[in-house]
Amino acid sequence: MAGKYGEARHAATKSERDVKIAPKGRVNCIAPGWVKTPMAEKTLQDKAVVQRALATTPLKKVAEPLDVANQILVVSSPTLSGHVSGQVIMVEGGMEGRLLNLPSDFE
Repeated sequence: MAGKYGEARHAATKSERDVKIAPKGRVNCIAPGWVKTPMAEKTLQDKAVVQRALATTPLKKVAEPLDVANQILVVSSPTLSGHVSGQVIMVEGGMEGRLLNLPSDFE
């Protein structure tokens, strides 16, 4: 999320290893938004923070760890994603740069 939109106090980077090491290697990135993890648990208890985070998210929900894990599984599979490389896969509920949801939409 920080890599796509920028976010205060967060940094995002991506790089590709030397192609001589793995010339047929695929490099993709899974970029999650807010995810219900122990690290985010305290922050996500604040209803106002959640409403701000989801104000631009069409799916109106915070991701579960399994949402991210499923995308990693798909993009890692040579059968499902064997010809996919150089992609950033956003797992953030469709987050946009415009206001879609008001606090009253979550009541």
